[in-house]
Amino acid sequence: MRTARDLRAEFPHMKGFSRTNLYNMRAFVAAWSGEEPIVQTPSGQLSWSHNVALLNNVDDQELRHWYASLALQHG
Repeated sequence: MRTARDLRAEFPHMKGFSRTNLYNMRAFVAAWSGEEPIVQTPSGQLSWSHNVALLNNVDDQELRHWYASLALQHG
């Protein structure tokens, strides 16, 4: 992915611009976009690895939101 290479060149001190991670970031925005800002949703309170696990294992948006909320309650 050219974008990943360009970002690594532009910001050499930053990490996380792998092709896979950029695809996951895009999937994250698509999955959690809605009326509320992303940082106000349960997903914004979970770690990135928890969000990636939800993206990779739960296809239904409402169920994903339920799992995220449950994780915060039992965190």
